[in-house]
Amino acid sequence: MSDKKTDIAITSVKSVLGMIPYFGTALNESIFEHRSRVKQKRINDFVQSLSDYIQELNLEAPSSNHISSDEFGDIFEAIIRKISETSNKEKATRFKLILANQILNPAIPDFIETYIDLIAKLNEIQIQILASHHNNKPHLNEVKIDLNNAENKLKKLKDIGKELRVKAEKGVITKGESITENMKDIAKAELAIIKTNERAKNIQKFRECSFYGINDGDFLFFKQDLVSKGLLRDVGVGSIGTAPYQAMDITEFGIGLLKFIQN
Repeated sequence: MSDKKTDIAITSVKSVLGMIPYFGTALNESIFEHRSRVKQKRINDFVQSLSDYIQELNLEAPSSNHISSDEFGDIFEAIIRKISETSNKEKATRFKLILANQILNPAIPDFIETYIDLIAKLNEIQIQILASHHNNKPHLNEVKIDLNNAENKLKKLKDIGKELRVKAEKGVITKGESITENMKDIAKAELAIIKTNERAKNIQKFRECSFYGINDGDFLFFKQDLVSKGLLRDVGVGSIGTAPYQAMDITEFGIGLLKFIQN
């Protein structure tokens, strides 16, 4: 819509609101004059905060060529638009760091406009959920390998135990072979599995709502929302004893968003 058409539309709305008895003038003031001042103040505060932040870095005359580009102009405009639409201080701080990084370390990643839009829509707990799934992924992979090795070791020891009993029954067991020692090794292997499972349970606390200090209903909604946005995926579907949205994994797109936020 052109500026002229926009002005005509706003004038028409103001006229209609002005016809509402008792409240027309107040509504016009609230919707147009007051909201305009609020949005402008958010933008002014953001720009001032960005300026203060860059000054605090004590940089030596960084190159300003990048900020003259159309790409940077698009990013700046998109972020300023989001800033004008939110009163959330944490989101404003996040956008400030992102824009400062784009000024100081110019790099236009793929999906940048989508990332900016997602950051405006996600709350801090959802970002924490994403970060927890990303940070714990290598630990889960490690404990999975350890558990698999421990289970394989236990199976081999039990197979050896069966062979020893057969030998003992036939009277061909050698001096270096001991059923008692084998039983001790089996007990140690079983204990190792118990400890590994406990370690896995401790790591997976990030999959519980209490980890984020929220209730189960909110946690489920946040996870479903992250799945709908392509940031998480359900890896427990079809697994016995695993409820939907219980075992989640971060997607490559989700990892890309976190890297964009954290750079």
